[in-house]
Amino acid sequence: MDKETSLRTGLLRSLFCCLRIEGAGHTQRLASVLEQARLSLTTDRRLSDDCLDRRLPKKETRPLLLNKDDTINKARYEWYLYLQIPERLNGQLMLPDVVKYRALDADLDNPIIWRQEKETLLQVTQQPKLSDDPKRLIPVMATELSLRLHEVSHYLEKTDNRDVILRPKEGKRHWRLPTASKKHLVNNPFFEKMRSIGVADVLRVVDQDTGFIDDFEHVLGMSSKSRQYEVDLLAILIANATNQGIYGMAQISDRSYDQLSIIQANYLRLETLNAANDRINNATTRLSIFKHYNIQEDNLHASADGQKFEAKRETFRTRYSSKYFGTSKGVSAISLNAIHMAINARVIGANEHESHFIFDLLMNNSTEIIPDVLSTDTHGVNHVNFALLDLFDYRFAPRYARVGKIIDDADLRNHVQRALNRGEAYHQLRRAISNVNGDRFRDNSDEEILIWNECARLMTNAIIYFNSKVLSNLLDSFEYQGKTKLADTLKRASPVAWQNINLRGTYLFENIGELPKLEDLMATIEGYLPAEEK
Repeated sequence: MDKETSLRTGLLRSLFCCLRIEGAGHTQRLASVLEQARLSLTTDRRLSDDCLDRRLPKKETRPLLLNKDDTINKARYEWYLYLQIPERLNGQLMLPDVVKYRALDADLDNPIIWRQEKETLLQVTQQPKLSDDPKRLIPVMATELSLRLHEVSHYLEKTDNRDVILRPKEGKRHWRLPTASKKHLVNNPFFEKMRSIGVADVLRVVDQDTGFIDDFEHVLGMSSKSRQYEVDLLAILIANATNQGIYGMAQISDRSYDQLSIIQANYLRLETLNAANDRINNATTRLSIFKHYNIQEDNLHASADGQKFEAKRETFRTRYSSKYFGTSKGVSAISLNAIHMAINARVIGANEHESHFIFDLLMNNSTEIIPDVLSTDTHGVNHVNFALLDLFDYRFAPRYARVGKIIDDADLRNHVQRALNRGEAYHQLRRAISNVNGDRFRDNSDEEILIWNECARLMTNAIIYFNSKVLSNLLDSFEYQGKTKLADTLKRASPVAWQNINLRGTYLFENIGELPKLEDLMATIEGYLPAEEK
C-alpha cells in the first residue's frame, strides 16, 4: 500500500472528501475521526495530528500503522480509515446524503411535525395498526414468536414433524426442508397440440376482448385516434418488448421508421402502458379458469422477484455485476406477480437491494388484484419490510428455511414455493420474449429502458391472457361433455406458455387480415368441442 500513493491521494481521497459520514452507537468514535479527517483533507490536503487517534485501531493492527520512531504513519493511517468504511455500511455507519446508506430516521416524518399532525396522518392511512401503542403491540408479537420457536424446536426434537428431513450427523441432528417439484411450470403439454399463432395476432385477439389499445391516449390530450394507428402501436409494442426497437422493426416489417417514431412519441408513455397492462390483467380475472389459479381459497398469494438484464448502452441506472453481466452493465427488473400475471413492475440498478422496493410495488399496484400474502426469496427481505407489511395488513411470508411457521407448516411452505415458482415461470416467458433479439436493452436512456420493460410486461401479460382464454374454453368444453378427469387436470395447468406462439420472423401489419378464430386454433386438441357444436 505504501507504493499506491496516486490511488490514495487521487481517486479515493476525492471520493472520501465528498462523503458526510455519521455513526450509530459504538461507531460514534470512528465517525467522529472520519469527519475530522474529511475536513482536514478538504482544507489542508493532508491529515492533521488531531485526526490520529491511536485508540481506534485494534491492538494487533496498531504496529502496522507506526513508523520506526513509534509515530503514526499518516499515509497508512489514511488507508486504515478508508478500509473501515465499506464493511460498516450495513447500518453501523450512515451516509446522510446517499439514499441507500442513510439512516432510517431520514425517511420518517420530522418528530415535531409528527407530534403536531399525528392524528390527521393516521386517519389518512386508514390503517388501524398504526394507531396501536408500540409498547403494547411489540411485546405481544415477541411473545407469539418465542412460543412459536419453542413449539417448532419441540417438534423437531421429538421428530414429530414428517415434513422435515432429519439426518443424524456426528452425534448432532441436522435437518433440511424437502425440495418442491417444478414440473410443468411453463409450456404445459396442452399447448403443444394447438396450431401456432403469430404474436401480432395474439395481441389483436387480446385487444378484441379487452380493448387495451384504447388506453394509448395522445400526449396532448386530444381525442384519441389510437384505433387509426392500431397496427403501428402493435408493431411498436412488439419491437420494444423483443429488444429490437422501432428502427429494428422497420427493417423486418412493412412499417416505416418515421411513422413508428411519430406514433411512439405521441402515444407510448409509462402511464398509458400501465393502464393497458391493468386492463389486460383485470380482464384475465373474469375468465372461467381464473378462479382455479388461486393457491389458497381465502387468500391471494403474490410473489416479488428481480430479473437481471444486460444493457447495451450505459445509463445512470445501469451498474456492473460480474455474476450476471461479466464486464458489461445492466439493470434489475422487479415484478410483482399474482395469479401468474405481473401486476406491477419496476426497474432498478443491478447494485440495489430488491427489498427496498417491495412495499412500493404493493402500494402502487393499480389493478383490481389485491394480494393478501407476499412471498419473496432472501433478496426481498429486510427488517423494515416485516413491520411495514404487517402494519398495512399484508402477510409477509418470505422463503426462509429457518423461520418457525414455514418450517412446521407444510401447507404454508407449499404455498410460498408455488407462489415463487409462478414468478419464476413468468420470468422464463419474459426472458423468451427478450431473447428474440439478444436479451439486452438497447435503449439510450433510463426512461427508454422503463418503457421497453413495460412493453415486455404487456406482451407477457397478453400471452398469459390468451393462454388463459384457451384454458377457459377447454374447461368449459370438458365440463359440458362431463369429462371430469380432464377438467380437473386442466384446472392445475399453468397459462405460462409460448411454444404455441411464434415470436420471431418477418412481421406484416398492413394487410393483417381477419383475426384467427380461437376454435380453429384449438381444433387439433383431442377432446375439445367447439362452441358451435355444443
